[in-house]
Amino acid sequence: MTLTQMRYFYEVCKWRSITKAAASLHISQPTVSIAMADLEKESGLNHFFGAKAKKLSLTEDGSLLLSKITPNFG
Repeated sequence: MTLTQMRYFYEVCKWRSITKAAASLHISQPTVSIAMADLEKESGLNHFFGAKAKKLSLTEDGSLLLSKITPNFG
């Protein structure tokens, strides 16, 4: 996991939206989507549930990861 992936992950969790996270980071939405897909592929874990109204929810694994990186970004 790279520092960039951690930052993107934190922002996606904060906004519960890849689109809003991308806007906050001033980068394109596909860049964040690809980074999140790569992060899940590297870890072999699912971090998000897709939810109604385009809001993302964290899985148990996603919550654990967020708790570990929040001191660095929160």
